Amino acid sequence: MNATKQTHDTKIFSAMVEILTLSILGKEEYGFSEENEQTTYGELASVMNQKGFSNRAGEPLNRNTLKQMVHRMRKKADVFSNIKENALSKLN
Repeated sequence: MNATKQTHDTKIFSAMVEILTLSILGKEEYGFSEENEQTTYGELASVMNQKGFSNRAGEPLNRNTLKQMVHRMRKKADVFSNIKENALSKLN
């Protein structure tokens, strides 16, 4: 995101990717359910709230907030692909 203005959505999305990447790599334990193959938005929102993240209004995040934010981020193809590339480089 060198020349891209970092919006609140971008910050939240980047944090989501960072949390999930660290969890996948086993560098951080966030208490995600091992019963599910995928982490839910609700679980992720809970972790992010504990880390001090909030929605645009300053209220705690919830699964719907994250779902809507991901939808908005997908429309920003350049930002989305940049974050994706950064995450993939950490996995390699």
